[in-house]
Amino acid sequence: MRLVDSSKAFKGVYATYHHEYLGYLVSAHYVETLKNGSLSLVHQHAYPDNMEQFASGMDDTDEELIKLCGEIVPKEIVRRFGGNPRKEVEFWMKKFDGEVKILAHNFIQRKIGQILPHLIGKPVFGMGNDSYPAQEPIKVLAEKATVLFNFRRREGHRMYFPTIKLKGEKIDFQFKGAVLLCMTPAWMLLNGELFTFERAVDGNKLKAFLNKRNISIPKEKEKVYYQKFVSQIVEKYEISAKGFFIRDVKEEPQFSLRVTENGGDSFSFMREVSYGDFTLSLEDESKVKAEMEMQGDDIIFHRIIRAEAEEQKIKNLSGRLTPNPNSLTP
Repeated sequence: MRLVDSSKAFKGVYATYHHEYLGYLVSAHYVETLKNGSLSLVHQHAYPDNMEQFASGMDDTDEELIKLCGEIVPKEIVRRFGGNPRKEVEFWMKKFDGEVKILAHNFIQRKIGQILPHLIGKPVFGMGNDSYPAQEPIKVLAEKATVLFNFRRREGHRMYFPTIKLKGEKIDFQFKGAVLLCMTPAWMLLNGELFTFERAVDGNKLKAFLNKRNISIPKEKEKVYYQKFVSQIVEKYEISAKGFFIRDVKEEPQFSLRVTENGGDSFSFMREVSYGDFTLSLEDESKVKAEMEMQGDDIIFHRIIRAEAEEQKIKNLSGRLTPNPNSLTP
């Protein structure tokens, strides 16, 4: 394959593609342009070690993007996580499992989360099956979508599902080939548009619904399910609830120190804050805390709106009194 001639007109482009073991990745490329300005079929990968050669057509953002994309090239992932880049297949088959797999995926997600916001205004494409990096145009949107989690009560079960609005309009994303390129925060690719969400939505809260209309919660399992999963949604996202109640708790914070004897001359203490009838640990850093209550068949979530600034003042003060916030000794 002929390489791009840096003395001729070219353009830096970015491509999304799916790797068999690593999932969705983003790569950087140089593509020669024709006299009319359109992209030719001549292309090559953009790496940090060839940036200088192509510096005339790239800006500071491109330089940062090429470095980030270079960190998630499959061969670089193999090298970073203990494999030999010359023996990729061996790495995927024998070493890419367990903790290595988890660490690699977490690393890639962090990098993609850094890459995607910088692609706004850049030429972005879906890669073709023949590895051509400019196959399908993708528009990276500056506008953020909103998500609303809907809960409905039905006889014998409860159900929930998300609705998404983009540019003020509800969009149909289920069974439409939508893809989550990044999970934390979520970035969704749908119909040639790539967008993220307000409130930094966790992609795992949307993934199940890409090819499922709703999730049904049997009555006998709803208490555990609501305590474990739904409380997290109530704390972080907009909710439309029909079948349970949400009560916002907005009270003045009252601070206290709870001392516990550990036996002998040893004791520990816990910094706490109370909002009305609810007491929370100051070590819990959630901005909003949801406490669930069952009253017969009814579920009530008490959504406690925390006074972050006042809590931080108390944490700073107690931190100056002793280096260890859970001990009265240095």
